[in-house]
Amino acid sequence: MRTRTATALTVALLAALTACGSSDNPPAKPAAKPGAEASTALPSAKTYTFQDCVALLEYDYQQGQPQDASKDPECAHLTSDEYTKAVGEVLATHKDEFIQQGAREVVWDKAWDGLTADKQKSVCDEIDQQGVGAVAQQLKSAGAEPKGHETEMVEYYRDKKC
Repeated sequence: MRTRTATALTVALLAALTACGSSDNPPAKPAAKPGAEASTALPSAKTYTFQDCVALLEYDYQQGQPQDASKDPECAHLTSDEYTKAVGEVLATHKDEFIQQGAREVVWDKAWDGLTADKQKSVCDEIDQQGVGAVAQQLKSAGAEPKGHETEMVEYYRDKKC
């Protein structure tokens, strides 16, 4: 069960980081050459580094929208292996978060699997009717186990189990 949850989490993150993406950074325009008219100057592309790509991937992750940036200017110059390494750096930075989330999901899965099919359906119906916040508050008030991250747990059940 742990391996499956950790694997699913990793696959989901990699899939999110390899989905379509975009960048808001336009190429820089060069200054006009002395003696030349500005209208004849051609724009030149900014030279991006490996770290620029990592920074873009990290930014997208922090915004809650990890996506494929391999075609964005910050990453387009990288080889496939270099881009994979950049994605790996971002994932490695957040590995403790992924492990903690995976550990919580193992506990939530165990709690869910301990319910009868009728009770599972009842939980799903209650989430649909009352909403995540109300069900999470009920769990907090009742002192239900497992404790902590009730809203996250209800969202997980809604998204993965119901």
